[in-house]
Amino acid sequence: MPNRRRGPIIGVTGPDRKGWALRGFTHFAVRRAGGRAAAVTPTRGPDRERLAGLVVAGGADIDPALYGQADVACRHLDPARDRLEADLLRWAVQTGRPVLAICRGMQLLNVALGGTLHQDAARQYPGFKPTTGLYRQATLRRPVHIIKRGWVADLLGTGRKVHLVNSLHRQAIAEVAPDLEVVAVDEQGMVQALELAKKGVFTVGVQWHPELMPHAKVQMSFFRALVEACRRPGEPGA
Repeated sequence: MPNRRRGPIIGVTGPDRKGWALRGFTHFAVRRAGGRAAAVTPTRGPDRERLAGLVVAGGADIDPALYGQADVACRHLDPARDRLEADLLRWAVQTGRPVLAICRGMQLLNVALGGTLHQDAARQYPGFKPTTGLYRQATLRRPVHIIKRGWVADLLGTGRKVHLVNSLHRQAIAEVAPDLEVVAVDEQGMVQALELAKKGVFTVGVQWHPELMPHAKVQMSFFRALVEACRRPGEPGA
């Protein structure tokens, strides 16, 4: 059981090398929300029974072999991380651990549960161009539209039709896994948020990086919702 006074332990996945910036922002967001972040990498495997929840962070492209395709457009792969995180995601869903899957994490959640990806989103969506350059990645915002009620709608709110988020990805969701549903898209219909269709345990994937917008209270609400769900395991809607 999670220690309510000290905060639930939440595994934050990442690569063995690099990724220090995303890791730092994500750990900060988890701690700020009242949780305790525990780094999980291919060489630093977790004690799963200690984990109350899971954040699967952004990073490298996902190996197309995991969804039955040849590699035609990937740039950087990390097969060891793919295997670890896909296994952890399936475990979390099966055991009822809350999950927040970010960017690559959302894509891998979809793949782990039986979905596929577009290896190069720009080929499928001609108006899409990956954001390059540190300044543009930090400041550029793209519109996101909520299309279905769920956890994301509750957190972002449905009063405004458009929400502005960052965009650091180059791959995109193609076929959606059977147990997931699309709850937000961008202007071109590209998937921006997924959730478990059955709403028993908080399981959310977002294509953007809420951890990189620590000034935005609404974006930090994703981490607060995760931590709160970890404190209330098994409750409907937790």
